[in-house]
Amino acid sequence: MNKIKACSQTVTSPSQHSLKDDGVARVLGPELQGRPRDGSLNGSNNLQNRKCKLLSWFEKADVVAKGEIASTNLSDLVHHVPLGNECWRVWVNEVIDNVSLYRPTRELFLLEDALGSTIEWPIRYIEVDSL
Repeated sequence: MNKIKACSQTVTSPSQHSLKDDGVARVLGPELQGRPRDGSLNGSNNLQNRKCKLLSWFEKADVVAKGEIASTNLSDLVHHVPLGNECWRVWVNEVIDNVSLYRPTRELFLLEDALGSTIEWPIRYIEVDSL
């Protein structure tokens, strides 16, 4: 019983940061790892409206579109589906290579279909432009 108490005293709470799954660290570098538990980025780490490049998610990581970050809040919806841990919501402003969307819908299957609207795109395939 004393061993159990000793272990429970050393473990205070679950980690707020996961290097393996931390999309912010993948995109912006390890110095910006971690995000608040609600899934949003706030303060100086807010990326909303930042210009970005969308990289191909299924072949070489070539730039396939240019856009802007619409939301990094993991509970936001895109086409009635929550973003989840792997994606951010982005505006598609320019299509360079008309590839398949990461999560196609009945109305939107290719990047050109989403031109001028928001889609979800995998975080690890978003390159955020520097300020």
